[in-house]
Amino acid sequence: MEEQSVSGTSFWQDFGVFLMSEQALWLYSWIGLALAMIVLAWLVAFLTHRANVTRSADFVEKVRGAKPLNPDKIRKKIDRLRRFQRNKTLYVAGLMTVILVAGAVVPGAMLAMIAVWQDWFLPGPAALLVNGMPFAPAQAGSYELGLFVVDQALRGGLADTLEVFRVAFTPIENNPENFAYSGLVVLYRLIAGAAVAAMLGGNACCDDPRRDWRALCQRRNRQVGSAVVLELHSKLKRYPPSLVPLTPA
Repeated sequence: MEEQSVSGTSFWQDFGVFLMSEQALWLYSWIGLALAMIVLAWLVAFLTHRANVTRSADFVEKVRGAKPLNPDKIRKKIDRLRRFQRNKTLYVAGLMTVILVAGAVVPGAMLAMIAVWQDWFLPGPAALLVNGMPFAPAQAGSYELGLFVVDQALRGGLADTLEVFRVAFTPIENNPENFAYSGLVVLYRLIAGAAVAAMLGGNACCDDPRRDWRALCQRRNRQVGSAVVLELHSKLKRYPPSLVPLTPA
């Protein structure tokens, strides 16, 4: 019994030592990076879905109740429609901004961090090269490393356009002999490309909001069977035909 107790105590002590060892800390670092990438990928996918389900009809407020006849009430109604449209525009712009940050900025910062602390994350061949020579980001300025990240984001987001025309913003490139870091560069390009595609392909940002306000009003009126919005438009003569612009001036 005493031998079993001693062996059990020794096992837990060894396990505790392992949990605080350098190998365990290295494993924790990679687990944290992997979880962060999973969360960012989920966030980009979720926000992309939210942007895609936003339609032009959502930019026109549903009008209920009696039609305002007093000029002051008409003006208040128009101001409320302006605020509604502005809030919707800011909502979509916020979605696109968060998609850009989650799909390009934060993963790019993680890619740069791995390159700076390569000795900890990826010991082995140099992760980056300049004209075929190893590049040490920790000894160089952050400006060069930032250009490398921007260059990779554009190569992923512009679908190899830069490769076709042989355009480069920096001589820094990934080292093909470092398979792990090169794989991370490919993954980053895919994520950045997906984020850019989500921004360009969102129905709320690239198509419907460019249509004329009157057309949107007519479309909503046909759906709800009401001509209140157009009536408000016609009652207040001094307002221009484009009652509320769909995009900020």
